[in-house]
Amino acid sequence: MEENIKFKLKLDRVLEVLCSQIYDSPLALLRENVQNAYDAILMRRHVEKSEEYRPQIDITIGADQLVISDNGIGMNAESLKRHFWTAGSSGKNNSEAKAAGVVGTFGIGAMANFGVCSELKVISRAYGEDKTYTSYVRKSELSLENDCIHIDDHLDQRDDYGTTIVATWEVGFSLSLADARTYLTPYVNYVPIPVRLNEQIISQ
Repeated sequence: MEENIKFKLKLDRVLEVLCSQIYDSPLALLRENVQNAYDAILMRRHVEKSEEYRPQIDITIGADQLVISDNGIGMNAESLKRHFWTAGSSGKNNSEAKAAGVVGTFGIGAMANFGVCSELKVISRAYGEDKTYTSYVRKSELSLENDCIHIDDHLDQRDDYGTTIVATWEVGFSLSLADARTYLTPYVNYVPIPVRLNEQIISQ
């Protein structure tokens, strides 16, 4: 008897393999998230053109999670769906983004989180908009067939525009503050805005 079946992917495992091939270290999620945060700040600065704007990036390393927050351009529900949660899509491939001087254009930076994280939450409020959107997914639930990414506008509220990434470590993974500082310092050493790691400035 002939039978047709679907081609299936264990997406969580595929992402782990891809991350190990694409990125130089499991800690690449630090660099990629900080780069996205800085690009978002460049885009807000380009749009807002205000001398009162005080950009900053805050990184917090906890026992079981990483939190990276910026006060950049932010994302609304549409941007989250079309760009952040769509691998290979980038909101930086346009004239405005290029004029702002952003770096990331490939749309794969978010993948770095799934190399060592079991759950990813993104809290964002887009520039000029009132609503804060929270989207989240567990790596074990990632699927190309099911609606696995949840987006809600009632869970969290941001006072300012920008984005907060909350990445929960996989069981067995840990990151020390010293290792995070050692890895990040070469990338943020010349970033011309405050980058704080557990409340201490690590950029010049």
